[in-house]
Amino acid sequence: MKSDPRWQAVQRVVHSKSFSRASRLSAFLLYICERAIEGHTDEITEQQIGVRVFGRPAHYNPGDDNIVRGTARLLRQRLELYYQEEGAADELRITVPRGTYVPLFERATEVQEQPDAERSPLLEDAPREAPLARHTFSRLWTAVSLLAAFALGAAALLAYQHFTRSRNHPSSPAAVLWRTVFPGDKRTLIIAGDAGVDMFDNLARQQVNINEYSERAYLSSPFAQTPDDYHWAPLATRAYVSVQDLKLATALVRLPEVRNDQRVFIHYAREIRPEDLMDANAVLIGSPAFNPWVQLFDKDQDFTMSYDGVENSITVIDHHPAAGEKSSYKWIWNDPEHAYALIALTNNLNGTGKVLLVESTTTMPTGAASDLLLNPGPMEQILARATNPNGSLKRFEVLLETSLVGNSSTQPKVIAVHIHNN
Repeated sequence: MKSDPRWQAVQRVVHSKSFSRASRLSAFLLYICERAIEGHTDEITEQQIGVRVFGRPAHYNPGDDNIVRGTARLLRQRLELYYQEEGAADELRITVPRGTYVPLFERATEVQEQPDAERSPLLEDAPREAPLARHTFSRLWTAVSLLAAFALGAAALLAYQHFTRSRNHPSSPAAVLWRTVFPGDKRTLIIAGDAGVDMFDNLARQQVNINEYSERAYLSSPFAQTPDDYHWAPLATRAYVSVQDLKLATALVRLPEVRNDQRVFIHYAREIRPEDLMDANAVLIGSPAFNPWVQLFDKDQDFTMSYDGVENSITVIDHHPAAGEKSSYKWIWNDPEHAYALIALTNNLNGTGKVLLVESTTTMPTGAASDLLLNPGPMEQILARATNPNGSLKRFEVLLETSLVGNSSTQPKVIAVHIHNN
């Protein structure tokens, strides 16, 4: 097989810079290509990939575990990036068409870009929930699903209407922010939080740290298992995401500064690996308990969030309080008067791009932070203060306070602004 041009094309890909640190993507690609070249396409199924590439048990349920679908989506994106950059001169190219895991080997002149209608970053390889066996909540789940779908549709419509009516002036501070986050010449990842790990935190009464989350070690905890006498999938493994996160993601991809040809991808937090945050730009949505990847950036932040599982509270710690600021701000589950959100612009892990953090003590203040980010007013003034003489933006942090009323939050109040000169 070593002399087969198809296998040689595979080897070029997995030994490239784009794949050298992505061992999971390389293993996935090697398996499906080897099976295809050997003529065993019957072994290229979600079930078989989960078992042979990711070490899942022989009888695992792919409906409860979306690792194959999530990795396939990342693989398609990484292959596209490779052939745009390092592999631009490769004559033989590998693609993995949507709806299948069987790879195609095509000459460069034969590769056709798919229509925009098939490239929705919100819908590509959307995780599917397995039917819940022997339970009494199926009708309630159906109603909740329909309500979520309606909310997402309404959010998309409102975002579209807002941004077709209101365009940032090219030189405005807001336009500078969005061009910084979405520069057009590199990838930007919009990463929505993981409600499954947040449910685990509540059950275990402790916060999953980034190492446990990255290695999925928390999934072996007793709190991550299905209780006795029940047959539904464990909460910690389910692919749930907040409607507020998706509202913000929808609004961001419709910004005037985000052109259709830009490389902007929406991801679920559980699909991400540390190497994805090394050089790419990113927007991370959620608190450390809801989106553990934000923990990677805590060391450079004045404001960090700490979850207390016993008390069911989140404390925003101000490590360098300025005059008039408190050293900490607490949200607790039974106090609707004080909820907090944090907006911060910082550097990515290698210092080669920018990461926008949108954290909140519950999902509702995410909406308040979104309103501040996406509408002119106080945020314009803050961004103006954070703008360097050369027009670039300094690192900054903005702490907001809001109150919870029913299923929404009140108008946010800016209670602290920290602007960094380094």
